[in-house]
Amino acid sequence: MSQLTDHDRKILRLLLKGYSPTEIGEKVFLSPTGVYSARQRIMQKLEAENLMELVLKGLAELFNEDHKYL
Repeated sequence: MSQLTDHDRKILRLLLKGYSPTEIGEKVFLSPTGVYSARQRIMQKLEAENLMELVLKGLAELFNEDHKYL
């Protein structure tokens, strides 16, 4: 079972789409600093040591979540 909350998943999806922290903040009502903090928290939950791992593990996490009923 994933440790990511719905809020984490929303931020992760926006990060993976290439939105900037400012743009993400506007969509989820956080400051850019809050977005950076959320990204760090997501990285910890996914055990990603860098942004490349976040992208790879984030894509896998969202793919598995979207297809869990297959």
